Amino acid sequence: MSARPLLGILLCVATMVLAPAAWAGPVETYGMVFVCDGAKGDVFYDYAMNPPGGKPLLPNVKKYFIDGGAWVRQATGVFPTITGAGMPAVLTGCYPGRADMPSLYFFSRKDKKYPVLYVLAEAFDWNRWLSPKVKTIWEHFPGPDDAISFGPALYRGADRHIPILWNFKYKPMEFRAKLTEEMRKLKRATLGGTPARMTVVYNGWFDHLEHGNGARSPAQIEEYANVDRQVGAAMEEFLSMVEGRKKLGADVRYYAALVSDHGHQDIKKVIGIDDYIRKQKGARVLDKVWRRLFGFKLKGDIPTDFSPYDLVVASGEGHALLYFPDFKEGAPGTPAVKDWDNRPRLQLMRSYPYKNERIDLIATAVQSPAVNFLVAKDFEKDIVHVYSKAGEATIERRQEPAGTFYRYRVVTGEDPLSFASGEATGGLVGDEFHSGRQWQLATLETEYPDAPVMLFQVFDSKDRAADLFLSAAPYISIGDLVDGDKSKSKHGGLTKDEAWATLAFHGSGIEPGLVPTARNVDMVPTLLTLMGHDYDPSALDGEAVPEVVERVNESFGSRMPREQVSAQRRVARALVAELSNAPDAALPGLAGALQTVLARPGMPASEVRAFRSRAYGALARRRSNAAWAVLRGESENEFLSRPRPDLTGAAASGGTKPAAEPAVLAMMSAEVARAAMVRIFEDLAVMFAKVTAPTSETGKETLARIDAHIAALVALHDAGYPVPAPKFSFDTRRDGVNLWFEGVETTSTASSGTVKALSEYVRIETARASGPIRSTFFDKERADVQVAVGKRLQGLVAALAKRPSGEKVDAGALARKLPPGHTSALLTSLGAYARATTLPGDASRTGTRDFSGTTRGAGELDGLYRDMGAR
Repeated sequence: MSARPLLGILLCVATMVLAPAAWAGPVETYGMVFVCDGAKGDVFYDYAMNPPGGKPLLPNVKKYFIDGGAWVRQATGVFPTITGAGMPAVLTGCYPGRADMPSLYFFSRKDKKYPVLYVLAEAFDWNRWLSPKVKTIWEHFPGPDDAISFGPALYRGADRHIPILWNFKYKPMEFRAKLTEEMRKLKRATLGGTPARMTVVYNGWFDHLEHGNGARSPAQIEEYANVDRQVGAAMEEFLSMVEGRKKLGADVRYYAALVSDHGHQDIKKVIGIDDYIRKQKGARVLDKVWRRLFGFKLKGDIPTDFSPYDLVVASGEGHALLYFPDFKEGAPGTPAVKDWDNRPRLQLMRSYPYKNERIDLIATAVQSPAVNFLVAKDFEKDIVHVYSKAGEATIERRQEPAGTFYRYRVVTGEDPLSFASGEATGGLVGDEFHSGRQWQLATLETEYPDAPVMLFQVFDSKDRAADLFLSAAPYISIGDLVDGDKSKSKHGGLTKDEAWATLAFHGSGIEPGLVPTARNVDMVPTLLTLMGHDYDPSALDGEAVPEVVERVNESFGSRMPREQVSAQRRVARALVAELSNAPDAALPGLAGALQTVLARPGMPASEVRAFRSRAYGALARRRSNAAWAVLRGESENEFLSRPRPDLTGAAASGGTKPAAEPAVLAMMSAEVARAAMVRIFEDLAVMFAKVTAPTSETGKETLARIDAHIAALVALHDAGYPVPAPKFSFDTRRDGVNLWFEGVETTSTASSGTVKALSEYVRIETARASGPIRSTFFDKERADVQVAVGKRLQGLVAALAKRPSGEKVDAGALARKLPPGHTSALLTSLGAYARATTLPGDASRTGTRDFSGTTRGAGELDGLYRDMGAR
């Protein structure tokens, strides 16, 4: 089949859709996160807006994150609401279960270890205990000197870490001096001189004093003021750096986040769960082992033989983790032997062998006046059970095409969490599954916000999850106190007070206003999205906050040519109309295309929400199973605002397909191309900066990933899709490289190695349409990298300049050859739209092109480059 009909129709709209944006330019993006341990969101907002005594208490928080930013009215934290679980969640975007960090103290059956991550001996072991399967925020920025950590004990992936023990008090002047010194020191001294892309500043002292004072105590007022001064100092240094880059000619976009790991609740009574267990049954309990030296808590030795112990207890204030051994058969005529390598089944815990009798561990634990409720998991059936003194409920989790769904049912007695009688939650309790977002919104005003999601995820830590997680009764401390008998405030359990975290954003294009709710794990994906950084959404539990991203898109869209915004509006209008009339089989592909179009900068946020509402209504009126599947788990106000991988599945065969809108194809093709070029140059930037040899394993992996993206663009071009060719320019005013792609800058802050290598390539070699690439470097490693990059850029430009061959392509198949990320998601969406419609000039566009060669090593690419027209 010839690609000319498709190409001819698409080219007539390509200039309208793909014209360079007026606001595009050489862009550098920078991020800063200020983490305030224990900052309760409602108290911070109240004290900023209505300070005690009328004198401004939090002027900097108010200036940057309320009056000048997007403040989340009620941000929910994770369970347990303890720093050991909450800080990894905040800094990775993953729940504690996925991060394998169930608390600040826990028992590892596999290692027979009992880490206590706030004593002097283990305060710096967080990096070791965090799961290697998750990325910290710093690990998303792998270039040299790309990431700074100032304070937190968890800092894996940071290029520079300035430690501050949380036992030591912050001194305002010392804080400012250290921050100023480090931010200046960490500016790259080589060519380009750009600062780190991501800086994290942590205050743990606030939480420490909050335990001793209480969240709203007059004694804590001065600490709120101290935090505010630190926020002001950090923001002043951050914005000073931004202004410095602007003076050098850079177009800078910057984003800052204010976040906390949990809230707080006052303590009115202390009932230690370990003492309760000892007194009730005389059990031999292994709890935290303390020693003290010069007033500091040290860790005692953990026994190597666990056989004398009946259970391990890791408790702290609002929560407790209880671990029990399983039992295995002993020799004939001998009693069963404790097996600490395995956890007991739920049925065994209900009838557990102990001192020649059998006891119900769950009933015994929940009867403690210190316990509000507890959770245990039946791992064989994959069901979490919630127990209180009054009744029992179950939580089930199911992965569906549209996302993750939860079912909450009352089994016996009264509902332990009182959801069944709640006005907002009653309709969700029962046999139906509902999305995690639906549960979060419905439970927000209850005493247990986000409970179905939080109480299930904690058991995803297969080895370290407790057999029983206990949540303390309101205003009761259940375990070890940070300040001993002086403690007045707690966290760790699941109550509204303890789960009420802080989350707010400030930066380029963020219009001030309140965001109703979000989770604190949403901070990382939101910053990555705002900074234009590619990441795999499926590797995170958090999601980019739609209201924040929409405001930024609207702000930058106001600088775009009017015809581009008009084109986006027409495309969205056409897709919404198709949702009313198209066959059922086409609905997922059409909805996915609409989501891609609405995610582009351009239209006002209010108009984007209006299109979502109209699309939701169009599908709701159809009353078909296919339409219901697209609406599954969605609300009218948030329809298509979050990732929906299910919309990219293969369309059902049969039926008449609607004609594809050429403008939709052109716009989606442009989005794929832009995302691919961003990913390509992010990889190249790191490769240059680290002087990664093309023949090394890392070099081969990086080049193979780059080749896959290049090959995908060439395949789309050959099929007739309008893939814009990259354009390169060299801007000496920046002392750096500016890589352009159809008016959209393709890389943020290039590292110093990238600056020199790519700028020399751009300046000397880009005019060559063919022929050998010569390196401008004398050292072999840099020369090899430069030649490898040059060949790829040269081959891509040459291939995109050729007339399309008309070879058929399945964009979804191309996506499966790419690493997870924005490009593969957009390609999959484009493929779904193409399958759901009849493309111009082709009534039966099927078949795929084989791109198995895109995974070859760097030294095996001659055939690929010859095919791309490089020679």
